[in-house]
Amino acid sequence: YTHARPGDAVGDRLNRAKKLQDLKKNHAESSMAVARAALDAQDFATARREADAAIRMDRREGAYLLLADIEEAETGDQGKVRQLLSKAVRAPRDPAWVADGVVSEHWAPVSPVTGKLDAFEWRAPMERLGHLIDSHEDGPETVVPAITVGPAAEKEKTIEAVAPDGSVATPASDEDQVKPVTAAAFAAVPDDAEGVEPAEELARLPDDPGVDPDDEAEKSPRRFRLF
Repeated sequence: YTHARPGDAVGDRLNRAKKLQDLKKNHAESSMAVARAALDAQDFATARREADAAIRMDRREGAYLLLADIEEAETGDQGKVRQLLSKAVRAPRDPAWVADGVVSEHWAPVSPVTGKLDAFEWRAPMERLGHLIDSHEDGPETVVPAITVGPAAEKEKTIEAVAPDGSVATPASDEDQVKPVTAAAFAAVPDDAEGVEPAEELARLPDDPGVDPDDEAEKSPRRFRLF
């Protein structure tokens, strides 16, 4: 009613709010309407008086928030503003339209959850104010692809060596390992078998005396002594 004509001055809206208050005196909503209109008209005295009256009649969150806005616009005292905001957090919630757990700023003929007629009621909600969820989506529906499980990893196959004659070579087992030569095996060696000659030592040239074994064993260098 106070904002029925957007082009009206703030003083005219304040006068209409006072007319509403005359119809319903000693009510928190009437005092809140006059306090908001007075704040827009920069009439801080009237706004503060009506906000305090609303708190006395119905101590709730919106009245403290409105009083904090008045304090910030009039004095700019941030300490008092924070004090009022802390009181608003601990105060009871403002009444709103509630239906089936949904809190709305405006009344609706049916419940958005169950579709029941005249389900909204004006009361202090236990839930926080939220937005209604539309039944349709704005964008196209996107389908999330399912995660497919890849085939199981194949077992590792052992590589078998093929001999030139076509036979398959089997891996060596513990029995194929080298065994020490026994006395019986040494006796089975024929007498005319040629032995392996030891490797000849490297002959040093006459003009290359080589390194003295004693000097070669000495690893740490000698220190120079003055005396």
